[in-house]
Amino acid sequence: MISKYRPSQPILAVTPSDMVQRRLLLYWGVQPLQCDLADNSDDMVNNAIAVAQQKGYLKTSDKVVVVAGVPLHSPVMLNTVKVHFVGTVLAKGERGFGGYRSGKIVRVEDALDAELKLKHDHTEILLTRFLTPDFLPLLKGLQGIILEENTYLSWEQIQGMEPGIASIGSVVGAMVLFEDGFTVTLHGEEKVIYEGILGEAPTA
Repeated sequence: MISKYRPSQPILAVTPSDMVQRRLLLYWGVQPLQCDLADNSDDMVNNAIAVAQQKGYLKTSDKVVVVAGVPLHSPVMLNTVKVHFVGTVLAKGERGFGGYRSGKIVRVEDALDAELKLKHDHTEILLTRFLTPDFLPLLKGLQGIILEENTYLSWEQIQGMEPGIASIGSVVGAMVLFEDGFTVTLHGEEKVIYEGILGEAPTA
């Protein structure tokens, strides 16, 4: 379907089938790759990106548009289009909002600790166990928030203080996993924390 439009970008077609891989060689601009069969949609996308990296077609910080049928056994062949930044996933949460935001970790125990450590200069990612109402005025000028548990604040309250902020909650072991000053990129909607600054993720 994509090949007929002859885009300038390379088309990587990933399949678990040896026969399908050979047939894909007939299509304009398509580089067919083979990978293991996945049990779910997330694994399918991760396997495809991993094999493309192994073969040298993708590298860290690249952007890739993933076109797929989701869920995995969907009767609709192509029903999902997502843009992914290629990077090392450090952790995932259970709740989140916001797009790609990058910054340096500032780990705090409570709001008083945050008041002493934060610079509010649009370079910081706040890391703490959970947010209480006394954190609210301290969120201005932050890039993102990582929470080991959850928050007593609504997403609307948080975004009201800093509209561009990304937040990921219920990240198991976050207070041990991340150190002060470590640079990460959050994607709130995907609930994923990546290592380093990825692609065109904004920094201010």
